[in-house]
Amino acid sequence: MTVQIFSRGPLVSTTLKGWSRRLETTPSSPWRSAASRSFTPSSAARCICDAIRSVAPGFIFTPSLPPAIAAGVIASIRHLKASGAERERHQERVRTLKGMLKAAGLPVMKNPSHIVPLLVRDPVLTKCITDALLERFAIYVQPINYPTVPRGTERLRLTPTPHHSDADMDRLVEALSALWMELRLPLERQVEAAE
Repeated sequence: MTVQIFSRGPLVSTTLKGWSRRLETTPSSPWRSAASRSFTPSSAARCICDAIRSVAPGFIFTPSLPPAIAAGVIASIRHLKASGAERERHQERVRTLKGMLKAAGLPVMKNPSHIVPLLVRDPVLTKCITDALLERFAIYVQPINYPTVPRGTERLRLTPTPHHSDADMDRLVEALSALWMELRLPLERQVEAAE
């Protein structure tokens, strides 16, 4: 039996197999229903809650990482402390993306971090752009709207990684340029010429 909980991935346990027959349920809908809510007697049958608490108490009562994930994090930190290659590549990718966006006339906001904010100034258009990027170009970009930023400064949050290639960034810039034109958003060149 597999129980999907809190988008953390499946909890697979052979010890749960007997519970579904004993509780006279099928392994699909009642288990999913109970798992999709918080584990309290008011939201699921008490016996299902007790079964899961008995089988997986650490899963329910601890926010700690599984040992394999924690070991991977520690190994990554040790590696990054000894190596500067990844950090240098990351900074180079950020500079490259900023340059490509500016060359296309897109409104890149100044920012000293690895986040590349692209100013849109409208919450509806910001959401429209991110939806179109995902649906039409299979590119996920985070929209940033009020109250995270002040009204009128809505933006896209671009976060290049060391693994993004020039081809990846070309695709992004081409997609953004196309959407900017479709939505008739001003390019930096047009804003500067109007001022």
